[in-house]
Amino acid sequence: MHAKDRDADMTRRVILAAAAEEFADKGYSGARVDAIARRAGYNKSLIFQYFGSKLNLYRDVIASMRDDLETRFTAVVVPIISTTETLNLEMMRTFIEGAIQASFDMMIEQPKLRRILTWEAAENWETYSSLTEIHAAMRQKTQIVLRFVERARQAGLLRADLDTTMLYFLVMSLSIGYLSSLPRFATLVPERDFMSPAQLAAARTALIDLVLHGTLNSPFRGA
Repeated sequence: MHAKDRDADMTRRVILAAAAEEFADKGYSGARVDAIARRAGYNKSLIFQYFGSKLNLYRDVIASMRDDLETRFTAVVVPIISTTETLNLEMMRTFIEGAIQASFDMMIEQPKLRRILTWEAAENWETYSSLTEIHAAMRQKTQIVLRFVERARQAGLLRADLDTTMLYFLVMSLSIGYLSSLPRFATLVPERDFMSPAQLAAARTALIDLVLHGTLNSPFRGA
């Protein structure tokens, strides 16, 4: 990579990092490009030169943060959901455990993304819904996973009464919902350190067990 390209890449990374902090602190509506420029140490006009608009910058912040989850998720689940072999219990356990662990750990390690998504929820996901480029890629991946989950249900591995689409989105929401609420839980049980590594690991295990026992067909629950 030429020196000019390296400088441009570094500038872009610095701006994205500054923008992530601003969006996490104030949400999309409250964030200001002037403030992002101050955080990054660059001129405001340079931000528009690189990203074109505040919305484009926001989209790239979210996309860059999701890259880690995509990498984790792909490594764990793609070999399973793409298999042509007959599905079995061990495959489903690996799929469920891997998918939840990837999501849970990502939300621990990316607190800014967690806060940005919480802001979006407070604003009825209006800005996020406008990010059509992100949705196109996510929609395709979601359909692939949903077909796999439905295939597992039809194979008798998952409870027959489950709505697999609803199940997928409920499980997706569990990690961020729990982790975003930890400060509130601490006010109710102040003697417990919910954010300690041991407690976070225990919560992740409990979440995996909850989903496994709530979704696997009854003959497999105790297996």
